[in-house]
Amino acid sequence: RGFCYAWYKAIQKALSYGSTRQHDRGEHKYDAYLCFNRRDMKWVQSALLQHLDSQFSEQNQFLLCFEERDFIPGADHITNIKDAIWNSKKTICIVTRQFLKDGLCIQAF
Repeated sequence: RGFCYAWYKAIQKALSYGSTRQHDRGEHKYDAYLCFNRRDMKWVQSALLQHLDSQFSEQNQFLLCFEERDFIPGADHITNIKDAIWNSKKTICIVTRQFLKDGLCIQAF
């Protein structure tokens, strides 16, 4: 549990560095793009999204981009990833064994 809290605080600090308000995104659509393997979705949702993304709670101050909600269905996956990175201030990669085994995640970066 302490590990999840440390992740939460580190990500919150990284996202808010140099930014004064959520509404001041400038040319970026998202505050950050979360890159992770689909098998890790349950952990990402409980440890990160529920505590950071504004869709999950009004108290959360960030708009995060992630595949299940923000990717365009039917579009090329690599194009979706590229667009997510370019439209986000930051990119956060959740590197797990599943992520490293997934050739598509490695190919994207």
